[in-house]
Amino acid sequence: GGKNYRKVKEALERIRMTGIKSEGAFYHKGKKEWISKVFGLYDSIIFKGAKLEDGSIAEKNLLYLGNIYLQSLNSFNIKPIDYTYWRSLESKIASRLYEILGIKFYGVRNKKEGFIRYKYSTLSQLLPVTPHEYISSAKRQLDPANNELKDTGFISKYEWSENGNNDWLIYYWPGERAKEEMKRVRAFTTHQEEDLLPESKREVKIYSKEQVNLINKLLELNISKITAENLIKNNDQGLIKKWIEAINYSNADDKAAYLVKAIRENWQFPEEYLRKKREEQRKEEEEKTEHIKIKRQEEENKKR
Repeated sequence: GGKNYRKVKEALERIRMTGIKSEGAFYHKGKKEWISKVFGLYDSIIFKGAKLEDGSIAEKNLLYLGNIYLQSLNSFNIKPIDYTYWRSLESKIASRLYEILGIKFYGVRNKKEGFIRYKYSTLSQLLPVTPHEYISSAKRQLDPANNELKDTGFISKYEWSENGNNDWLIYYWPGERAKEEMKRVRAFTTHQEEDLLPESKREVKIYSKEQVNLINKLLELNISKITAENLIKNNDQGLIKKWIEAINYSNADDKAAYLVKAIRENWQFPEEYLRKKREEQRKEEEEKTEHIKIKRQEEENKKR
């Protein structure tokens, strides 16, 4: 009903306005590096009935993912949860802590120290708990969950530290279960594209020099390799070439998503781009006319 629709709409708008601080947790496929940056999950949300950039009316709700988040998904940088293990945890705090630590462990897997740390004040906001004023109470609150994760092998150890700022630090080291999960994630991401497209294992893809050049340009615009190849395979190359240039004249927040949709649905080019092309054509015709005049003048001079 209308009430549920409003709640969903408000939730999406809150997510759109929420920022994320990443410390090596998101992978940028184009730059081939782990990102440490503040960004949002969504670039824009267009609800059904709203006016689009091309002047048309949205016939359905449109959600454009943020560039960094989209790149992370395209590179299959995801952390599957061991659902059986998650269900086996008796403490709700331990279950939530497992979700949080699993992602953070993956972000420090190549760092020398090999541990993660949280301020108690931060962690208590992420867990289903009420913050305590005294460390003794905080330990009684969290240590049963910490011990459950330790006893089941997800963490090897944990330590509390008083930093003297009316807050405490909790250090966590990954256990054998967490390390095994990270190995499975690496194996999963290595083969995921082939598993999703099994025919690609048998298909030999041959592209012309021009097609390879277009694919590389699409990759530079943060479009995934699979999507770029599909665009080349299923759309006119001349159209793709024009849109690679025309996208620079668009005000879209997520230019990669906009470009893909524009090519697939054959959208009208931005007016500023069309004006530029008309001006270039006019100058080219003037230069051609001038060149013909010069040639004729040279021929007349030779006859004299």
